[in-house]
Amino acid sequence: MSLSLQQYIITLLSEVSAGAGFLNMSVRSNFSDVVLLPDYALAATLSYIFLFADIALYFGIVAIIGVLGARYHKSNMTSLSCTLLRVSMVFVYCSLLINLVGLAIGFDFISGYSLVILQSSYTFNMFSQILKILMLLVLGSLYILFPTVLPTKMRVLELPVLLQISAALCSTIISSTNFALLLLALEGFSLTLYIMTALGRNYGGVTASVKYFAFGTLGSVFLFWGVVHLYAIVPSLSFEVVNGLLSRSYAEIPGFGTSLDFATTAIAFGFMLKLGAAPVHQ
Repeated sequence: MSLSLQQYIITLLSEVSAGAGFLNMSVRSNFSDVVLLPDYALAATLSYIFLFADIALYFGIVAIIGVLGARYHKSNMTSLSCTLLRVSMVFVYCSLLINLVGLAIGFDFISGYSLVILQSSYTFNMFSQILKILMLLVLGSLYILFPTVLPTKMRVLELPVLLQISAALCSTIISSTNFALLLLALEGFSLTLYIMTALGRNYGGVTASVKYFAFGTLGSVFLFWGVVHLYAIVPSLSFEVVNGLLSRSYAEIPGFGTSLDFATTAIAFGFMLKLGAAPVHQ
């Protein structure tokens, strides 16, 4: 990207976001030895670019539902399925393009700093954005392969919206720095996976979906149990605040270590059940 185009985009978005303080943006240094003050105009620009890339995925959900409602009785299932897949593909590629533009504009900045917005509950950094780009590339590749993989007469009206919901919630999971936001996005993401497991409408798929749902629900119980227990000993759901409160002086309270171990174990066990990781993979 040319320097003049990069500067134009930064200037344009900085003017748009100059009076928008609802993001509550803050900048965190990734290295303790960084002493240079960050460019807050560039930080605000990158925050809006990356946030809009995530919002574009949610716009895709609305667009798919709108097209589905408008054309449900006006076209056959195969044609409508292809149309919905194309709509979803457009928004996935738009989100991918916006993320790539943001990374090209602020690669050096995002390498040294993390952007935290929405009351320290949502973050953008090099790791999160590269992970999102990889996720969107995989999903975009699947869309290219669908015409050759899926049978032409298979009714997959549910698949595009489920994939779009999964992509949007996965982006939220990657950037979330708050237990409440993380758990809500994780539950929604899990529900879409339960449904997609049974889309084949055969005995094996339905059985696997029910088993996945049962173990996922058990994992959710442990996750919420651990998070509630953690909130009881550290009255915050923000990763940053929890990390700050888990200091040596705070940990000297009698019984704190035992309570923290229980909360950590419950959260870890819940995630293991959600992921189907050994030894709870059956």
